[in-house]
Amino acid sequence: EKGPEACVAAVGMFDGVHAGHGSLVATLVGEARRRGLPSLVLTFDRHPLEVVRPGEAPRSLCSPREREARLLALGVDRVEFMHFTPELREITGEEFLRRLRERYGVRALVVGFNNRFGADRMDASGARAAEPRTGVSIVEAPPLRLAEIPAVSSTTIRAALAGGDVEMASRSPGAPFSL
Repeated sequence: EKGPEACVAAVGMFDGVHAGHGSLVATLVGEARRRGLPSLVLTFDRHPLEVVRPGEAPRSLCSPREREARLLALGVDRVEFMHFTPELREITGEEFLRRLRERYGVRALVVGFNNRFGADRMDASGARAAEPRTGVSIVEAPPLRLAEIPAVSSTTIRAALAGGDVEMASRSPGAPFSL
């Protein structure tokens, strides 16, 4: 039986698809083109904190369909939604990488500066060390830094909005924040 088509992927919430995400997606699309493979963004259908610590999950900055449209507009070939479950939460980073290869054809994974995955919170160096066992190479995207924002993240945008600083929140997204 033939497995899924090989691809280069990135995994995450991508909530709001802000400028930091845009920078990571640019690295993803560039790496996919360099390898002659399609690009894939795997995003979660709900915030993982809804499973990990219900009640502490942040409010979404955009709907799943808006997220998909914004990612595709950035040049990604495909967007797929993963269902975040208690079972998924329990697997190690190494097992997660093996699943990405088996189920989605991932040959290279583009990760951001704060990307961690699996119950063991595997980081890029751990994932790189596991490559001989997972068959997934790791590509680190450089963090996007804007002069007025130390590191662009969904958390930074939510904090600015919660504090009433809509101007600061509007500097981070790739598209203006809207309700």
